[in-house]
Amino acid sequence: MKQRTIDILYEGEDWVIINKPAGLPVQPGEAVSANLVDELTGIWGYPPHLVHRLDRDTGGCLVVGRTGKAAARLSKILADPASRKTYLAVVKGVPTDPSGEIDETIEVHGVKKRAVTRWKLVRPLGGLCSLLEIGLDTGRMHQIRIHLAKNGHPLAGDDRHGDFPFNRLLKKEAGVKKLLLFAVRLELAGGIRVEAPWPAHLRAFCERYP
Repeated sequence: MKQRTIDILYEGEDWVIINKPAGLPVQPGEAVSANLVDELTGIWGYPPHLVHRLDRDTGGCLVVGRTGKAAARLSKILADPASRKTYLAVVKGVPTDPSGEIDETIEVHGVKKRAVTRWKLVRPLGGLCSLLEIGLDTGRMHQIRIHLAKNGHPLAGDDRHGDFPFNRLLKKEAGVKKLLLFAVRLELAGGIRVEAPWPAHLRAFCERYP
């Protein structure tokens, strides 16, 4: 299997911020061939230490430790309220407000936990969709996808929590085959700020609807 190139956006002494490709799972698992851990192990010659996760279909900024000690340190930094993760998302419809906050519990392994998602309208996309900027105050699994779907603006290309007729329409009209969610920016407590270049599929979709 051909090894891919993993773009490094920022390199610290014993950790990095990478631009994870959309469609690449972070960890090995059942029915998973290529994954980020194995790819980085092949490049570095030793296994990486994950600090946090991104869904398989979500690309963008991801912090990875080169050592376990570094990963533990960065995990605490990410938990600091001064650290911020920002996403771009294409959603169904156009919100009536320019920004908002969703504060609704999400069930995690049978337990309901508080989850807070902040969003801001970047611009409508042809009246059918909108581009939103998303910020998270909590980091529950599939939080953005669940919150936006429950509030009437499911993510484009979301084959789990999304609007399936809407997804079929986008596939037919614009060839959308991937989840249009991207971790575009990461700000760490202490002053480090990294922004990832938009992936081609997200840029092409937004350019289609100026």
